[in-house]
Amino acid sequence: MVRINCKCVFGVKGCLHCSGRGYVDVSVEEFITADKFRQYEEVRESGATNMFDGIMVCELSDNLTRVDVTAIRTHYDKLAELYMTKEK
Repeated sequence: MVRINCKCVFGVKGCLHCSGRGYVDVSVEEFITADKFRQYEEVRESGATNMFDGIMVCELSDNLTRVDVTAIRTHYDKLAELYMTKEK
């Protein structure tokens, strides 16, 4: 599971997404799409930066956020198995 901040104003009791908690828990497969994983892999395979430098990974990718990079790094094995086997 990945915890992401809701885009509502934190604490809005009627929010359909977070019910006022300010965050939403989603599965990593829902949060990290194949396209996001592909972008991460392109940066990784380029060797242009240390992959623990999340800010630089974001800058070198098309549109990854720091939350995306952290989620991919945390769940890399699961995502690699999911998306790399689909590509083959």
